[in-house]
Amino acid sequence: MTKKKILLLFLQCCDFFSFVLEQFGAIVTAVASKDEALQVLIQSKPDILLIAILGCQK
Repeated sequence: MTKKKILLLFLQCCDFFSFVLEQFGAIVTAVASKDEALQVLIQSKPDILLIAILGCQK
């Protein structure tokens, strides 16, 4: 089975989510800004993009 490449864009808890996903065999790249995320998207073309939007209100 091929390892999935995951781009993780979180402002908090990045280490926890990276650890859990890596335990399931994923290759995780964690970034903390949209600019970093765009650069990684262009360069490594991850299979999955996980984004946490925290603190949003209506």
